Amino acid sequence: IKNKKVLQIKYKAFHSTKVFNYEFHPYALKQYNRRWFVFGYNKTDNSNYWIIPLDERLNEFKILDDVNYIKSKINWFDYFRSMVGVTNNNSDKQKIILKFYNGREKYFKSKPFFPDYEEFFEEEKYDQIWFESIINKELIQQILSYGADVQVLEPLSLEIMIKEQINVLKKNYFS
Repeated sequence: IKNKKVLQIKYKAFHSTKVFNYEFHPYALKQYNRRWFVFGYNKTDNSNYWIIPLDERLNEFKILDDVNYIKSKINWFDYFRSMVGVTNNNSDKQKIILKFYNGREKYFKSKPFFPDYEEFFEEEKYDQIWFESIINKELIQQILSYGADVQVLEPLSLEIMIKEQINVLKKNYFS
């Protein structure tokens, strides 16, 4: 990234037998859940937001010295501050309101999974927080990590996604 080098990447997803091969222009690194990811432009697929986990799925890479590096037009700091984790499904940010039970809002406030959360000023809402985020699987996982001590108040679409996850859990454990 620092030297603005283009890479030829060979990558094999966990669920695939096929090895993918593409030209990659790396722009940013991010660590999430004890794993590093590199973000950049996949010229082969013409994708500006390509993510590569730096683990055993990255089979091989080589530097392409004869290929010109394409600079990013993305503000990666803002990009990462708009979501939990690394998965961006290219959707818009939405206002998320969470209500905590059993004093768990104190735990959230001491170790938030979203850095730019806001507190409500109304006394009856002291156990609620809100933030604007892209809804992705990492956000859902973080919310579910609070178990019965959290409730999604907004948006309805996120509440439905959480309910769907709970229904799958019920099916897995009570069928």
